[in-house]
Amino acid sequence: RRKKERKKEEERRKKEEGRRKKSGCVSHQQQTLTFNLLVNIDRSQCLIVCSIGK
Repeated sequence: RRKKERKKEEERRKKEEGRRKKSGCVSHQQQTLTFNLLVNIDRSQCLIVCSIGK
């Protein structure tokens, strides 16, 4: 029983993390050009995460 509950909790956590990362992607794309250099690295990682998350 406990193992099943743990698996459910892990799945729930992964889904929540995925949602957070997806919403993060949107905000990255809306960043201003002044942050472009800093964000570019994050954005490329974020887009990869997004494509996996969909």
